[in-house]
Amino acid sequence: MPDDSADVVFCSQSFHWMNPQDTLSEVNRILKKGGIFAAVDCDWPPVCNANAEIAYMNLFNKVRLIEEENNDIRETFHRWDKNNHLKNLIESGYFKYCREIVFDNCEECSIERFLALAQSQGGLQTILKHSPELIENDYLNFQKAVYKSFDTGRNKVSFCYRMRIGIK
Repeated sequence: MPDDSADVVFCSQSFHWMNPQDTLSEVNRILKKGGIFAAVDCDWPPVCNANAEIAYMNLFNKVRLIEEENNDIRETFHRWDKNNHLKNLIESGYFKYCREIVFDNCEECSIERFLALAQSQGGLQTILKHSPELIENDYLNFQKAVYKSFDTGRNKVSFCYRMRIGIK
């Protein structure tokens, strides 16, 4: 894209997979003065019920442990800490105004959707692809707990989002 040509640059569930310095440098190059950069991420798990959330957190604590203990898995990706997104925007010096906005959306969620959301997470996907034996028992326990905690097969859930914005 040409310099100073974009009104908005938007990253949805993706900025943590990009080198923040390189990305923000390119964003700065293409954004017009007054243009907006926004990075949106979900907080995981969605808010639903304690048992499903505990099962989710247990599964992803195991995912992080497997990632830490297995170089062959850890070396397949590089993930930047989402908690540093706003700090990275501010420290880049490219934006006159930066802030974080938090919002949510409440909706119905089926067991299948909740399980698919967990399975869509990069760390779990990588382990299931490269070394499924390291996580399969934990994933089965997670599935059982979710089926048990979703009484009717559907629950109301709140998807909580954090949007970090910078205005050039």
